[in-house]
Amino acid sequence: MKYVIIISMKYQRKKLSPHLFAFDIDGVVADTMGAFIDIAHNKYGIEGLRKEDITSYWLEECLPVPEKIVWEIVDSLIKTQLDVGIGPIEGAKEALSAFYEDMGSLTF
Repeated sequence: MKYVIIISMKYQRKKLSPHLFAFDIDGVVADTMGAFIDIAHNKYGIEGLRKEDITSYWLEECLPVPEKIVWEIVDSLIKTQLDVGIGPIEGAKEALSAFYEDMGSLTF
C-alpha cells in the first residue's frame, strides 16, 4: 500500500489545458455510420447492414454495397450533414458535457 501512496504522490494529477485535446467526430462523437446505414436502407433499399459490419475505413471492402452507392452515400453525408439526421454516439453528449464542466472549454 505504501508503494501506491508514493506513486500517487510522485505523479500528482495535473490539469491539462483544453486546447491540448482534440476529438474525432465521425464515429466517435457523431453517429455517421448509423446515418450511412439509414440512407442505405431508406434511399437504396439495402437491408441488413449493421455497424458491427463496418470493419474498415474503406466501406466497399467490408459492406455488401456497390462502390458507386457507397460513395453516393458518403457524398450525401458530407454535403448534407444536418439534413440527414446524424445524431450523437450513445454517451458522447454526456462525456463532452463532463469534459466541458471539468475543463471549462470545448472546441471543435
